[in-house]
Amino acid sequence: PKLNAPASLVSSGAKNMPVLLLGFLYGPEPAGFYAMAMRLAQNPLRLVTVSMHRVVYQRLAEIASNNRPLARPYWMLCGGLLVMGIVPTILIVIFGPEILELLLGPKWPAAGRYLQIVAPWLLTILVSVPVSPTLNVIRRQELWLQLQTASFAVRLLVFLGAYMYGATPFIALGAFVTAVMCINTCDIVYIGWFLRSRGMQAEAEIRDSVDS
Repeated sequence: PKLNAPASLVSSGAKNMPVLLLGFLYGPEPAGFYAMAMRLAQNPLRLVTVSMHRVVYQRLAEIASNNRPLARPYWMLCGGLLVMGIVPTILIVIFGPEILELLLGPKWPAAGRYLQIVAPWLLTILVSVPVSPTLNVIRRQELWLQLQTASFAVRLLVFLGAYMYGATPFIALGAFVTAVMCINTCDIVYIGWFLRSRGMQAEAEIRDSVDS
């Protein structure tokens, strides 16, 4: 808990950062459009990620308890989530304003533009669902806290940097989303590499014990 609690707090702050910064730096209108877009997109995503988190954690824990390597199941889970989310993401990127106008009325096309911008970010959130359970299973929660803290700092610097260079709300949010996508992708790849290295080390130790 002493590691997971602050990691969850930092992660929550990072996810809610755009609406706070948009409201503080650009005013209530962009923040309102963004908040509405995210509310419509995150509610179904949250239902999927919460349920998937439990399933992924249980599955990885079973594999680890049998002393089997986690790298292959980890990548299979990430790949499956990518396949599941790619089509909805493409539809949102193409038809975001039309979707919001259909659901909320003709006054909300701007919220649809924000939805288009954040759609790739939401996809990386879905694909990165196995990251946190994996680190819990292998008891490396301190690594999760470090990743979340670094991510928070990078997000804040990117958004503030875009604002200082005179970016519009859409451009600032786009820069933010691009940074977050890169961070999430790096997290996924790094954990996959970490698991592979860990598995290779375990195999080497087994071979050494057999040889001895």
